[in-house]
Amino acid sequence: MKDDSSNDAILAESTEIAPVSHTISHRRTIGAFYTPITVSTALSNWGIRSKEDRVLEPCFGGCTFLEAAIERLKSFGHTRPEMNLFGCDLDPLAFQYLKTRVATDGLKSNFFLQDFMSFEFENLNQKEKFDLVIGNPPYIGHGKFGKSQREILDAWRKLHGITIDRRASLWAYFVIHALHFLKPGGRIAWVLPGSFLHAKYATSIREALHAAFSNVAAITIAERLFISEGTEETTVVLLADGYKRPPQREYISVTCVDSVDDFVNLLKTDDQTNTQPEQIYPGHGMVPHEAGEAHFAISEGDSIIDLGDIATLQIGLVTGNTKFFVKSKSDWKTEDVEARHLQYILPQSKWVSGINLTSVDTEIQISNDVPCLALNSPASPRAERLVRYLQSYDADLILKNATFGKRPHWFRFADDKIPDAFFVFMASLGPRIILNSVSCNATNSVYRVFFKDDVSLSMQKLAAISIHSTFSQLSAEIVGHARGSGALKLEPSSAHKIRLSMPDNLSENTINTAFNAVDAALRKRSWEEARKLADRLLFGNDTEKLALLDRGLLTVRNRRMRK
Repeated sequence: MKDDSSNDAILAESTEIAPVSHTISHRRTIGAFYTPITVSTALSNWGIRSKEDRVLEPCFGGCTFLEAAIERLKSFGHTRPEMNLFGCDLDPLAFQYLKTRVATDGLKSNFFLQDFMSFEFENLNQKEKFDLVIGNPPYIGHGKFGKSQREILDAWRKLHGITIDRRASLWAYFVIHALHFLKPGGRIAWVLPGSFLHAKYATSIREALHAAFSNVAAITIAERLFISEGTEETTVVLLADGYKRPPQREYISVTCVDSVDDFVNLLKTDDQTNTQPEQIYPGHGMVPHEAGEAHFAISEGDSIIDLGDIATLQIGLVTGNTKFFVKSKSDWKTEDVEARHLQYILPQSKWVSGINLTSVDTEIQISNDVPCLALNSPASPRAERLVRYLQSYDADLILKNATFGKRPHWFRFADDKIPDAFFVFMASLGPRIILNSVSCNATNSVYRVFFKDDVSLSMQKLAAISIHSTFSQLSAEIVGHARGSGALKLEPSSAHKIRLSMPDNLSENTINTAFNAVDAALRKRSWEEARKLADRLLFGNDTEKLALLDRGLLTVRNRRMRK
């Protein structure tokens, strides 16, 4: 796909390229997160296997892969290793790095200031394709594609006749496009986000890679490589060998290592792709294989359902400015707003310890000055003190607030959707369902749970118990996303996929007794006791599988929280 003069190779051989701000915000805009040299070196050592190997880096950025490739080629006796390197990048800053970090004399035709997705092998004027494509592609979600990026991708799809899910992030396009630059038998080594394993759109990418190579391995690194770069993404290293040769396995192998050091040691072994098979729910790749198998085996049972089979989860109320609309009793007193213009609203989940929100809980929270009272103004407020408080909000800020602009009255954010329960979607120790026994509402710090009409109160209680079982907590780890802080986050679509054990042979009295016991344990902050209570109710004496699940849950949580 040629592009007039912009295709010309450009090398930073003078100061003509203007300095570019080397900031996290700049790199986030272009999806560039520079790979640590330790990882770049390990991948170069794995992928470069002779001094004749030719290497392409489609987004060379900070040049760590190029530096590592040069050292690897030197180790084979190559006297001008940089001659074997080629690359492109759309960021002029990358060429400043190239000038200072790579000996570039005579390489003017090797490096291009261009978007890789508009770049074709023919642009290189080379007869021989590459032994290795290596790098760290841009982490840009489809929602952040600019107009020019969308046009480039549309042209690429048309030129190559390739269909990629429109929801795919930019890294997925880079991985597939790179295959057009590989010679038969060639290799790829990519540093990818965790979405390679868990995103729905990535399924077709994994299938295409499995069909294209003799061996494919995905290695999750639990240690966060790019926290300092402003992203919380889990890192997955993709290794594929034997391009256009028949697959040797029926699956992509998946394993997890805890640290960069463990990753480097793994790549030093004789068979770097001899890892465990991909799980049915690969998640973020941190779930141990045996625990994943046990989870899948239990999932085949007749009493196992998805949370989404019995309930719909929606985000809580979006206020537009929670600090203005939700305060404690004493703060409202300071603001001189009367109690008749306030109503209870569920506070942040840290203030709610059990799985049943009662009137006693609300009274305690209010008396303890928890921020749990929301402004409840009529559409046409007349009370002098209420009007004065509303007028304290800057008029210009009201106009600039997009959330306010969507409402008939900017200060009225509540709706008439009172949920049956609440879902804690981000926490270190997994999700929780809290039954709404006081018919209140909540902000978007939690999800609102609406059970289907045929789900009895007894079954709602059972769901609140079941989600605390080791089986369901592990299920949440499989479908959820690890945040850089170590917390587990579940989007509504992911939470709907959490597996629950909902046996139909439990009496109402048995469920009520267990519900009260789990609620009491959680109010004591005894998460382990609550989990064991749920396990005994739902799985009885199946100690072998429970032991596997228990070890798996402990392992994945330790990896997620970096313990």
